[in-house]
Amino acid sequence: MLSLVSRFISVNSSSLLACSLKSILLNSTSLVLRKLL
Repeated sequence: MLSLVSRFISVNSSSLLACSLKSILLNSTSLVLRKLL
């Protein structure tokens, strides 16, 4: 049971990290495009 919970938490945290990284990349690229245009 505990292993399932820890696995669920690790998967959720990794997906959250990926989502935050994706949003940061999108924000930085939009800023760069704004500066270029």
